Amino acid sequence: GSADAAVDAVGTNRALQQAMYTLGKMGRLVAGGVPFKDKTPYQLDMDFVYRNQISIGAGRSSRPSDWPIAMQVLKRFERQIDSWVDSHFTLDQWQQAFDQTRNKQVIKAMFTCADEKGD
Repeated sequence: GSADAAVDAVGTNRALQQAMYTLGKMGRLVAGGVPFKDKTPYQLDMDFVYRNQISIGAGRSSRPSDWPIAMQVLKRFERQIDSWVDSHFTLDQWQQAFDQTRNKQVIKAMFTCADEKGD
């Protein structure tokens, strides 16, 4: 791989490994997904980690009390964030979004969710 950083937001052993193998030398791996307690513990290729000097950290620091602040920041920088995104998909269009991203028809996809009012 050649990425500088990768994030596992899924919480499975397979996702963490896939994220790790996208990294180049001196890459940073962030385990942000919540692993299930009843699943097999994470297993990493420590030879790969050692040879490529991979840094590993956890990214689970979110608390419900932080979410309103995070939403305010997103709202404040909405135009900048929108400029990064070239396609929007609803959650039920996930397969289309993944396929188009995989086929390089879409570079930065965003999933949009309806709020409680149905907007």
